[in-house]
Amino acid sequence: MVYLQKIEINSENMKIGCIITAVIGVILIAVGYISFYWEFADGIKTGQVNFVTRKGYIWKTYEGRLIQQGIKSKGQQGLGSNEFDFSVEDDSLARTLELVGESIVTVRYKEYNHALWWRGNSNYVVYKIEKIIEPSSTNDPISPLNNIVDPSANAGDAAADEKWYE
Repeated sequence: MVYLQKIEINSENMKIGCIITAVIGVILIAVGYISFYWEFADGIKTGQVNFVTRKGYIWKTYEGRLIQQGIKSKGQQGLGSNEFDFSVEDDSLARTLELVGESIVTVRYKEYNHALWWRGNSNYVVYKIEKIIEPSSTNDPISPLNNIVDPSANAGDAAADEKWYE
């Protein structure tokens, strides 16, 4: 015959249970914050915008790819282009990236540990355009460096300064 022991619930057991529940809750919130909202790194990347697209079933997010100079190894399968996949949260910034075409762009980004579906599919989120180098009309590879579009160039124009994207 099996005898079940009756557990008495008193105020001491209730306090211990509440403390354990609170500690577990705080740990879960901290892990969730670090995993999805903690800014792991930030930096800049320079390259040519390959594409910017708006996609998603419920939350439409902007996703893009920057093709950087150089090549990288793709394991044993050979060489490939140096690509930087990113997400963009700001609509006007995404539209600007869509319009730069063949220009060389320097963007500032934040890296998170994990992507959120309303923030984008990538861990990398672009939040600012640092500079845009317009393509030259000649095939000289050095001449585009002379055509840098810098927001500080129009220092006297307050409206132009306010429109520069952050």
